[in-house]
Amino acid sequence: MSTNEEKKGEESEGKKIIAIRGIDERLYKEAARISREIGWTIGELINQSLKLFLATFPALTQKVAESTEQLVVKPTKEFIEATKEAVKRPLLDYYLISDLEEVVLSKKDLEELDKPLVVASVQKVIVDRDVDFDLFDSKVLYLQFVDEVVVPSNYPKVRLYTKLKHVKKVSFT
Repeated sequence: MSTNEEKKGEESEGKKIIAIRGIDERLYKEAARISREIGWTIGELINQSLKLFLATFPALTQKVAESTEQLVVKPTKEFIEATKEAVKRPLLDYYLISDLEEVVLSKKDLEELDKPLVVASVQKVIVDRDVDFDLFDSKVLYLQFVDEVVVPSNYPKVRLYTKLKHVKKVSFT
């Protein structure tokens, strides 16, 4: 198979060859070393890193917007600079649950939280029927990169959807 045919095959599977300028060579070498140690390709490691960044970025940007007392609709140059500075220090303290097959959230679990919850890269999230929407809304910052979310049927759909990012399916019970 020729190189062009290999590239077309890779691109047709939803993946693309991408060249990125400005990558720190030391960081790249360390990432490549780690990916070999854990049996991943560098592409898989970069994809997982991007997922983690995308899962945590909304919490960061929300806190930056709150701390500057402005509603951020589009990232401006100033906002991006503020975000770069904010990345150096944690602004929002939250619990993160990630990389599990299934997570069940109960009323007791949510009531015990003293800071917001983010659930990311989980196959299925089930919210118990005893969790009313106000409790869910006050404790869960967002769910991201989840294949399926199962919630009580009385949850207001539009308000629920504002808590979901990159979710494939929502089921109401």
